[in-house]
Amino acid sequence: KSAEVPALLEAIRNGSTTVSKARKICSVVTVRNSKEWIELTQYCSTRIVEKAVALANPRAAVIESMKYVSADVLELKLAVSEEWSELLTDVKDLMSQKSQRAVSTEEALFQLMADYKRKHNPVAKAERAHKKKAESHLTSRSVVSAGAIAAKHPDENQNCVTNRPVNSSESSNINHSVGTEKQARGVQLQTVQESETQLRSAIRTRYIPANVRHQVASRDRGQCAFVDRHGKRCGSKRWIHTHHVIHFADGGAHTPENLETLCWAHHAMKHRFN
Repeated sequence: KSAEVPALLEAIRNGSTTVSKARKICSVVTVRNSKEWIELTQYCSTRIVEKAVALANPRAAVIESMKYVSADVLELKLAVSEEWSELLTDVKDLMSQKSQRAVSTEEALFQLMADYKRKHNPVAKAERAHKKKAESHLTSRSVVSAGAIAAKHPDENQNCVTNRPVNSSESSNINHSVGTEKQARGVQLQTVQESETQLRSAIRTRYIPANVRHQVASRDRGQCAFVDRHGKRCGSKRWIHTHHVIHFADGGAHTPENLETLCWAHHAMKHRFN
């Protein structure tokens, strides 16, 4: 920075300012404003200089750094935007909801970085492509081998046929037996299907179909839909449940109209007071 702003280097050399204060203003000082910033470092404390830099350039007020705080733990320091913070909070909520436990910022960032590396790392991509190609080649060889064996021994895939002539009475008996067997199988299959249908209608399950859950989540935006008496919505995205307006035990159906998204606290409250 001193090469870009010679006045800053001169101020350090003649003792007008210190190196530590000069570092504080590196993100905001230019040739045009060097006089004002250097004077600020001369007559003001380090804390005031930091506040002035934060006011002029909020993101530059925090210098990205990583330093050891123990043998195997590092401290990460960086400035982020409000949008970045909100996005990280949403990701942590989703991870916490899936794992049913509170996920820390460290865990969320680690998972995101690991997933990105696994997806975009060229070495890993090459290994996946090689494995997929090897599996495809092995499958192709198996199919070709099976086809070659079938072509080489066609008689093994056919039923044995005797050379003894069959008279008309035997042929009639065979046809009658085959027809009776087919009819019996058809009746048996129909009976099984009817039994399965009756069983499905008789048994009610708490499982909510995926398409219904997707509709409810889309409608409620994955947030708690509870609204208090002042008209304020909860909107929590963590520990959310799908609640039956008409309770399942009372015959409530798995329909979007009878389902709503609630956080665990409001879900418990609904069951306690309703």
